[in-house]
Amino acid sequence: MQLTPAGAQLAMQPLNQRISKATQLLNPVAPIPITNYVPGNCYEVVAFTRFLLGANITPNQLATVVSQGWAPLFMNAPGGAQWHGGPIAAGSTVIFSYPNGNPFHAAIAVGAFGTTTVLRSTNQPLLGGYWGANTDCNIDIVNGIMRPVPQNQATIFQFSNNPGDRCTIFVSGL
Repeated sequence: MQLTPAGAQLAMQPLNQRISKATQLLNPVAPIPITNYVPGNCYEVVAFTRFLLGANITPNQLATVVSQGWAPLFMNAPGGAQWHGGPIAAGSTVIFSYPNGNPFHAAIAVGAFGTTTVLRSTNQPLLGGYWGANTDCNIDIVNGIMRPVPQNQATIFQFSNNPGDRCTIFVSGL
């Protein structure tokens, strides 16, 4: 992952200072831009934010894992589960995958406010894709942008008018 000079400096700070900055990044009203620290794609901004929050991510992984290389780490981490709707805790990693299991996007939960979960990410406007603009998971995804489609035991979400545009949503344990 490529960090900005400010991101590299922040990564070397003690955990309490990293958590404080992550809290500012996840502020639901006035977040600081993630691009101040990591200019990367959705997986990298989520991994960096999780690192700041104290997740089981090493400095070596920050330096060597890039782009979609984070996807299997998120998907295979203990404690993850398919999402079927409902609140997602602040700081949780959310992975969007095609029904065949191939991930295509990552976001981070800003917080659960009652029955609403707000997501934030980069590079995917429909799925929390602008760091400064929140996506309401339960309204925008379940009732608006995405519609649940019953299929087998998983909840499959339709994310456009194209019948082939379907995904599953996984909340990672990492």
